Amino acid sequence: MKKVNCRTTDQCIFCKYWHGNVPKMDYRTGECQYDTKQGKCSKKNILCEPERICSFYQKQLLYM
Repeated sequence: MKKVNCRTTDQCIFCKYWHGNVPKMDYRTGECQYDTKQGKCSKKNILCEPERICSFYQKQLLYM
């Protein structure tokens, strides 16, 4: 399993269009673990790798 922080990384596995294995998330820290199995992009209708940068995913951090 690979580790990454979802708050600092833009990857297919964090996109709302990702249909594949769900990562194991720690929502307090943003850390997650995931397998490198392919999943389907529901928007483009293609198979994607979880660590690719998704063309539909844009990270937006809002600070108040």
